[in-house]
Amino acid sequence: HQHNIVITGFMGTGKTSVGREVARLLGWQFVDMDAVIEARAGKTIADIFAQEGEPAFRQMEAALCRELAQKPYIVIATGGGALVPEANRAALLARGMGVCLSCTPDTLWERLEAATDRPMLDTPDRRARIAALLAQRTPAYQQIPHQIDTTACSVSQAARQVVALWTDAQAATTGLTLPVRTPDGGYPIYLGRGLLARAGELLAGAGLRNPRQIGLVSNPTVSALYAAPVE
Repeated sequence: HQHNIVITGFMGTGKTSVGREVARLLGWQFVDMDAVIEARAGKTIADIFAQEGEPAFRQMEAALCRELAQKPYIVIATGGGALVPEANRAALLARGMGVCLSCTPDTLWERLEAATDRPMLDTPDRRARIAALLAQRTPAYQQIPHQIDTTACSVSQAARQVVALWTDAQAATTGLTLPVRTPDGGYPIYLGRGLLARAGELLAGAGLRNPRQIGLVSNPTVSALYAAPVE
């Protein structure tokens, strides 16, 4: 069961802005991976690249992917290269709905031409670097299940497309899922026809800390009707 939304794509496609709006619409926590790495390292991404090198940054990124995969009901905006490694994609998409944002090369150039916080573009020929990186990463981006073109899309429009994809995916899987937030995480409420027969499957995908210890809460009337098939 997918309990997160993972928004990825090339730099300049709007991942952070769209992700933050999706989280607001759903009432979920928003996580910007680059911002988390910067906060933990106590330095900017550019400084990490300059002082420790790109491999060190990619290790931090991979570790954060594994960590976030265990947290429920969060909207994650990845760095542009975070889901290029297959292991990172597998970790985050195992329990997260993946959405890749894209836009035309000309639009990317307009958005990135004056950017000063992009260490991957620290080169005299920035346009050529953008084209090379885009060509290198496109095969990985194409592995993401859902694609949204933000070329002519506002942040609000793109965010609502993401929410619509999430709602459709949940309806197809369980009828309807209502996420409940709690201080220590959260849990889903599943509504739909025939779900009692799939109780084991749904519990197995819910990220239980100890799936060998499950409590069944009911009342005498409902228990007499449904406890046995659920057990």
